[in-house]
Amino acid sequence: MRPAEPGRDVFGFAEAYRITKNVVFTRGLAYQDSRDKPIANSVAAFMRLEPAMIGKSKTKPAKD
Repeated sequence: MRPAEPGRDVFGFAEAYRITKNVVFTRGLAYQDSRDKPIANSVAAFMRLEPAMIGKSKTKPAKD
């Protein structure tokens, strides 16, 4: 890794490198000249939800 150069564009690349029934594993990087010379990287895992779970909550909304 190296520091970014001020005033220059920063580009990004990300990919989902493994997808399971419940989790998506991702990685990414930021660069200015080439992907071979990154200025930052990231990793993340995301839980996959079933359509029936979206919009449902186990807690009741607070009353004003």
